[in-house]
Amino acid sequence: MTNQSNEAAERSAHVTRGDKPTPAEWPVVQLADGTWKLRIVVKLEEERDLWKSKYLDLEQDWLIERGRQF
Repeated sequence: MTNQSNEAAERSAHVTRGDKPTPAEWPVVQLADGTWKLRIVVKLEEERDLWKSKYLDLEQDWLIERGRQF
């Protein structure tokens, strides 16, 4: 097939080459390392990391206060 034929076939099949942005409604997202993960899992992992960070901050504050008591 010639270049022109390929281009016509792509248009008629609604196909494009190269990277396309992932539509927002897709349930999966592509990660920086090229793997794919469910969008909800990514969201839950981010939330877990936020709560873990808050817990560690509170724990550190508690240890500092406890050290002052002795």
